Amino acid sequence: MRWDGPYNVVQAWPNSSVYTLDLPEHSNAFPTFHSSLLKPYIHNDDECYPSRAREVEPPPVLDPDTGEKHQFVERILDRGRGWQYLVRWVGSGPEHDLWLPGSQVDDLKALDVFLQEHNLDSDG
Repeated sequence: MRWDGPYNVVQAWPNSSVYTLDLPEHSNAFPTFHSSLLKPYIHNDDECYPSRAREVEPPPVLDPDTGEKHQFVERILDRGRGWQYLVRWVGSGPEHDLWLPGSQVDDLKALDVFLQEHNLDSDG
């Protein structure tokens, strides 16, 4: 099983073992999970276990006009089935790469670069 996170718990229903997490805005997942799908986050001691050190994810950029948080695509790495694209976020490593639908990347310069590098046109 692949684990993701850590995420903060924003609401809990202990009687039914259900928890709502504070997921990133770009996540397509429903934020409420049964406890059997969650595990507690145990902070790594980087001095004792340097090979387990995690890259710190940069905070999202706050848009002063709208107050919304944004992450920026550094580049598109791959194209998958169903018009999906694998993106790398600015300041993030491969562990944060994410598949996004074409509708979320169709206005990005990174898509133009990817299509040009792979001799593809925007129609497929």
